Amino acid sequence: MFLVQGSIDHFHPKSIYPKCAYEWNNLRYCNSKANNTKDNSEFVLDPFSVGDDWFHLLFPSCQVTPNPNLAKIDRYKVRQSIDILHLNSDDDFVQQRSDFCVSYADGDADFDRLQKLSPFVARELLRQGLNTPEKVANIFGRGRGPKPARPDDIN
Repeated sequence: MFLVQGSIDHFHPKSIYPKCAYEWNNLRYCNSKANNTKDNSEFVLDPFSVGDDWFHLLFPSCQVTPNPNLAKIDRYKVRQSIDILHLNSDDDFVQQRSDFCVSYADGDADFDRLQKLSPFVARELLRQGLNTPEKVANIFGRGRGPKPARPDDIN
């Protein structure tokens, strides 16, 4: 997975659980910005306990949503995590997800590369049947037809 600026998060905040501060099973590698917004919150889902299908991605807005088929309590926990971490309200997070899609649509990254850079975006494209650059280009309004002729190309 691609993380621009990563940091180590104490999943259970060390200020609340000082005995867990140096426990390996309490440490998570995460995006620095998300870690800062999490702060000492105990209401963010543990990434080790989240199923692959708990979070969905809406295209082309690249907004993260809870899977509507989850139990009500799990949908609530997902929504809480989205809100606390600012996954939709922080333009940088949304733009990064969009940039991964556009890079794939424009042919700058093949699907294998997309899976390495952003497994969540790649999985959501597959789940929604957007499994070709052309389909993604159509969703994002980026036609993949021939490029228009430049004035100096015309006889």
